[in-house]
Amino acid sequence: MAGADPIVRADAPASAPGYAAPAPAPAPAPGDDVGDAPAGTGPGSAGSDAAGGGARPARSALIVFYPFAFSPVCGEELGELTARHADFAAAGCGLAGISCDPKFALAAWARELGAPFPLLSDFWPHGAVARSYGAFDDARGMAVRATFLVAAGRIVASQVLPAGARRDFAPWLESARAVRP
Repeated sequence: MAGADPIVRADAPASAPGYAAPAPAPAPAPGDDVGDAPAGTGPGSAGSDAAGGGARPARSALIVFYPFAFSPVCGEELGELTARHADFAAAGCGLAGISCDPKFALAAWARELGAPFPLLSDFWPHGAVARSYGAFDDARGMAVRATFLVAAGRIVASQVLPAGARRDFAPWLESARAVRP
C-alpha cells in the first residue's frame, strides 16, 4: 500500500508517523481506555444505530469509520472486510463499520455488499460516536477514514487516513491475530 501511513501500535508514541488525529477532538491513542465499544461490535444487525453502550466484548473488535455508504473507496474497503470476515472471526475479532449515513441507507448497502457484520449509523446525534473517537470532520459533517483495534476496552492500534486513501486490512488481520484472547 504505497504512500499510506503505517498503523500506530500501542508501543508507539502518539507522535509516531501515521498518527494524524483530525482537529479539534484528538483520536484515542494506543493504550487509551475507550470504555464500552460502540454497540454492534459484537453480534448485531446491519443498519442499526451506533448509540453505544453495553458490555465490553470479550474478544477484540475492529472499528472501521468510513465517510459514505455507496461511495467507491468505502465500497472497496467494506468489500474487502466482507471477504475477510471469516479470517477476522477465526482471529476472535468482531467487525463494525460506522458512518454518519442514516440506518436505512446502511441496511440497503449491507444487503448489497452481503456484509456479515453490522454497518452502524452515527446519524443522530450526528457524528457523536465518531467525535468520541476523534474521527469526525466537522467541516464536512462526515466520519473520516479511521480504524481502531480494541481489545479489553483499550485501543491496541489505530490509524487515520486522508479521505481518498484506501486502507489495507491485511495488517489489521495480523494485529487481530496477535491480540487474540
